[in-house]
Amino acid sequence: MKSFAVIRSQQVCCVLVFLVLAGTNAGAAQVKTSRVKLSFPGGAGALWTYATGGGAPLSVAPPTFFIDGKPVRAQVTKLKETEAARTLPNGSVERHFRGQVQGDATLALDIRFRVSDRSPIVRFKYELSSSVSHKFGSPSEQGVVSYFDIPLAPYPNVAEVRLAEFVDLFHSYMPHEEPLEPRHFHAGAKVIGPLLVASNNTRSLVVAYEHGSTSANAFLNFALQPDRTVRLQAVKANHDYVLGPTRPFESLWFDLGAVTGNKDAIAAAFREFVRVDLSVSQETRKPYIFYNTWNLQEREKQ
Repeated sequence: MKSFAVIRSQQVCCVLVFLVLAGTNAGAAQVKTSRVKLSFPGGAGALWTYATGGGAPLSVAPPTFFIDGKPVRAQVTKLKETEAARTLPNGSVERHFRGQVQGDATLALDIRFRVSDRSPIVRFKYELSSSVSHKFGSPSEQGVVSYFDIPLAPYPNVAEVRLAEFVDLFHSYMPHEEPLEPRHFHAGAKVIGPLLVASNNTRSLVVAYEHGSTSANAFLNFALQPDRTVRLQAVKANHDYVLGPTRPFESLWFDLGAVTGNKDAIAAAFREFVRVDLSVSQETRKPYIFYNTWNLQEREKQ
């Protein structure tokens, strides 16, 4: 869609974020802004849930890692905040939580959230640590590391959004949107992204990962499931790693957000998130202008 094609950069003013951490017991908690509410534990099959003012909460399934050749689902039911909330240079706030992985007393899962009152988009990442040495990862034939599952059944319109598709006609990398039909889910198709957009025209969401994404050279992909669940999983670069007391495994950053409205509404929210909240460096958001004469000559054929 054209609304994902333009991401503007300009200097912005930071605003103060007000967050509330409320506990109902030792393990249950919430992180709230004026736009979103994150709750954990997330209920059956979920590590945490994401909710906005409209629509049902989104369940985010826990990551699955391969430890000593066996899959370990990093389910955590008790989380505690490990450090004070930190306000970043762009005005967003980072919260850091840790919990014991069920079934293995040597493993702990850390979750970092970055949230802002300005945006419905949440950034999050995971870190797996261990008190003893473990072999992390596994041969691909045994399985792959997966970071989360998100159900898309309420959203009939789903599309993969590629941000850097090479177009021979223009001799340039350009955004491209590819609709995903029911047959793709039934066949268990895998798409690179790095964005997936889903909508029922009343509510729309975006899920993304922050990593290079070039066709035929995937480091991650979205695996579509017949029940219309989408799973983000690793493709490579996660094998033969020794996990230990001084060597945790740290994931990349992921993005999740939802708004009331159609795909153009979530596209606008994501553009604003990229412009203001994605980078903590404000220098990257100033309106610098660069002139590429080579690209101009290629386009004009002069």
